[in-house]
Amino acid sequence: MVVSADTGRFITQRQIPKLCQVSVRLPQEALLGSDWGKLQPGTAMVISAPSMTPLHIPLQTGSAPVQQQIRSVCVWEWSGPAADEGDEAAAWFSKFLDKEVRLVRSLHGTSIPNSKR
Repeated sequence: MVVSADTGRFITQRQIPKLCQVSVRLPQEALLGSDWGKLQPGTAMVISAPSMTPLHIPLQTGSAPVQQQIRSVCVWEWSGPAADEGDEAAAWFSKFLDKEVRLVRSLHGTSIPNSKR
């Protein structure tokens, strides 16, 4: 998810409509729950948007953890930890959205509530 760099609060398309232009591509094996632990090294989520070079975010499995900074984030009324996807991803989204943001992912076992709005 995309969060504000200064507050950690998640950002919606209502706030920044340009987010609807971001496209995400996942390899098929990442979409199949039973194959998640069998991802090949180098498997990545590819994020694209108009006039932007595609961004590749490595998909990690439990057997090869990567040192990621943990950030405190807020989604609706929920607050908790999330793994930051790094400066390259933050710069890519910040440039496209013209706002300082970070790309984060929920940590394994963390449950983030759905929107009730």
